[in-house]
Amino acid sequence: MVRTKVNSMARKAAFDRGLGVIEESQMTNILLYILENGGCRKSEIYRDLPRSSRYPEKLARLEEAGLIVQRGVVGRTVLLDLTEKGERVARLLAQVGDSLREGDG
Repeated sequence: MVRTKVNSMARKAAFDRGLGVIEESQMTNILLYILENGGCRKSEIYRDLPRSSRYPEKLARLEEAGLIVQRGVVGRTVLLDLTEKGERVARLLAQVGDSLREGDG
Protein backbone atom coordinates (compact mmCIF):
# COMPACT_ATOMS: atom_id res chain seq x y z
CA MET A 1 0.00 0.00 0.00
CA VAL A 2 2.79 2.46 0.89
CA ARG A 3 4.71 1.55 -2.27
CA THR A 4 1.62 2.20 -4.41
CA LYS A 5 1.21 5.62 -2.81
CA VAL A 6 4.89 6.47 -3.43
CA ASN A 7 4.62 5.35 -7.07
CA SER A 8 1.46 7.42 -7.46
CA MET A 9 3.16 10.48 -5.97
CA ALA A 10 6.21 10.04 -8.22
CA ARG A 11 3.98 9.69 -11.29
CA LYS A 12 2.05 12.84 -10.33
CA ALA A 13 5.34 14.74 -9.87
CA ALA A 14 6.47 13.64 -13.35
CA PHE A 15 3.18 14.73 -14.90
CA ASP A 16 3.30 18.06 -13.04
CA ARG A 17 6.72 18.71 -14.60
CA GLY A 18 5.48 17.82 -18.08
CA LEU A 19 7.34 14.50 -18.10
CA GLY A 20 4.25 12.31 -18.15
CA VAL A 21 4.17 12.06 -21.92
CA ILE A 22 7.69 10.59 -22.11
CA GLU A 23 7.18 8.38 -19.06
CA GLU A 24 4.82 6.10 -20.95
CA SER A 25 6.21 2.96 -22.52
CA GLN A 26 7.84 3.49 -25.93
CA MET A 27 7.51 7.31 -25.96
CA THR A 28 11.25 7.81 -25.49
CA ASN A 29 11.99 5.18 -28.12
CA ILE A 30 9.72 6.94 -30.62
CA LEU A 31 11.39 10.33 -30.05
CA LEU A 32 14.90 8.89 -30.30
CA TYR A 33 14.00 6.87 -33.41
CA ILE A 34 12.71 9.98 -35.20
CA LEU A 35 15.79 11.97 -34.08
CA GLU A 36 18.24 9.30 -35.26
CA ASN A 37 16.51 8.93 -38.62
CA GLY A 38 15.96 12.62 -39.36
CA GLY A 39 12.22 12.03 -39.53
CA CYS A 40 10.53 8.86 -40.66
CA ARG A 41 7.42 7.22 -42.02
CA LYS A 42 4.78 6.24 -39.49
CA SER A 43 5.03 2.67 -40.85
CA GLU A 44 8.73 2.56 -39.90
CA ILE A 45 7.82 3.17 -36.25
CA TYR A 46 5.41 0.22 -36.42
CA ARG A 47 7.98 -1.96 -38.19
CA ASP A 48 11.19 -1.14 -36.32
CA LEU A 49 10.17 -0.55 -32.70
CA PRO A 50 8.83 -3.21 -30.32
CA ARG A 51 5.23 -4.03 -31.14
CA SER A 52 2.45 -2.06 -29.49
CA SER A 53 -1.19 -1.84 -30.48
CA ARG A 54 -1.24 1.61 -28.88
CA TYR A 55 1.13 3.38 -31.31
CA PRO A 56 -1.63 5.52 -32.85
CA GLU A 57 -2.55 6.77 -29.36
CA LYS A 58 1.11 7.31 -28.44
CA LEU A 59 1.84 9.27 -31.61
CA ALA A 60 -1.27 11.39 -31.01
CA ARG A 61 -0.10 12.17 -27.45
CA LEU A 62 3.36 13.17 -28.68
CA GLU A 63 1.75 15.40 -31.28
CA GLU A 64 -0.61 16.96 -28.70
CA ALA A 65 2.42 17.66 -26.49
CA GLY A 66 4.03 19.53 -29.38
CA LEU A 67 6.92 17.06 -29.73
CA ILE A 68 6.18 15.59 -33.17
CA VAL A 69 4.32 16.68 -36.26
CA GLN A 70 2.90 14.86 -39.24
CA ARG A 71 4.70 16.69 -42.05
CA GLY A 72 2.68 15.33 -44.91
CA VAL A 73 1.14 12.41 -46.61
CA VAL A 74 2.67 10.90 -49.73
CA GLY A 75 0.13 8.48 -51.11
CA ARG A 76 -0.82 6.48 -48.06
CA THR A 77 2.47 7.22 -46.27
CA VAL A 78 2.40 9.56 -43.27
CA LEU A 79 5.71 11.31 -42.59
CA LEU A 80 6.68 12.17 -39.00
CA ASP A 81 9.19 14.71 -37.81
CA LEU A 82 10.21 16.30 -34.55
CA THR A 83 9.19 19.84 -33.76
CA GLU A 84 11.88 22.20 -32.43
CA LYS A 85 10.68 21.37 -28.92
CA GLY A 86 10.68 17.64 -29.74
CA GLU A 87 14.22 17.83 -31.07
CA ARG A 88 15.42 19.56 -27.88
CA VAL A 89 13.74 16.91 -25.72
CA ALA A 90 15.04 14.02 -27.85
CA ARG A 91 18.61 15.38 -27.75
CA LEU A 92 18.41 15.70 -23.96
CA LEU A 93 17.13 12.13 -23.70
CA ALA A 94 20.01 10.95 -25.89
CA GLN A 95 22.47 12.79 -23.62
CA VAL A 96 20.95 11.15 -20.55
CA GLY A 97 21.29 7.74 -22.19
CA ASP A 98 24.91 8.46 -23.12
CA SER A 99 25.65 9.57 -19.55
CA LEU A 100 24.12 6.41 -18.11
CA ARG A 101 26.19 4.23 -20.45
CA GLU A 102 29.39 6.01 -19.37
CA GLY A 103 29.02 4.71 -15.84
CA ASP A 104 30.50 6.42 -12.83
CA GLY A 105 33.67 7.66 -14.54
